[in-house]
Amino acid sequence: MVSRIKDNSNVSLNEILDLISEINTQSNTSIFELKSILDQLKNRENKVSFVTNSQSANLIGLLNTSEISYSLFDSEVQKRINILPLFGLTNLFRCSECHKEYLDTQEDFVPLVLQCPKCKRPMFADLYSQDNNLDITCYNSSLLAFATAKVWFLIHPLMNDRTIINLLTSALKLNHQLEDIFILEKDINIRDSYRNLFLDINPNIRINTQNNLVPDFFRTIDAQ
Repeated sequence: MVSRIKDNSNVSLNEILDLISEINTQSNTSIFELKSILDQLKNRENKVSFVTNSQSANLIGLLNTSEISYSLFDSEVQKRINILPLFGLTNLFRCSECHKEYLDTQEDFVPLVLQCPKCKRPMFADLYSQDNNLDITCYNSSLLAFATAKVWFLIHPLMNDRTIINLLTSALKLNHQLEDIFILEKDINIRDSYRNLFLDINPNIRINTQNNLVPDFFRTIDAQ
């Protein structure tokens, strides 16, 4: 249905709103555990590309609450963090008629539909599914970010997400300056699977999966 909406096919408004409501319910999960990491990044000068497979509107809310400057999709903007949401955000709206984008930053609720300020047509959340209609521009920007970074910090990566796995493995093959990979994940099987996957590509890369890896991560980027 997401694909049909983007193709302007015959989909009723009620179907669209029901779908978006369900996506919002499932996607807008709490990401408060990121706050301590973001707060520490705020006090540093490192340029960060934040690639995420989450569609949660809470990400933008957390950045605003923490007063961290950010940009969307544009690494050239002089902001501390460049957000690259591979599958869109529930509070990032795009007009299907004139293609104007609008990021809704109100914190009390996430609307299902907005009126385009330019052409007055309905604006729906700019969402993509993992099986269909991936935002290729965002994917390519994410690939470039991973392929040129000196340090990766992976937070709860999933082993059943082929899009992310393909992105990471492709970037690692292209990256000739990557020194460290930090993997924050409680499941030892996932940690070991990613470790083995990365070492098969580059056996010289340093991979940290220890419980105290967050302090190690910040010591590493401070030393650069």
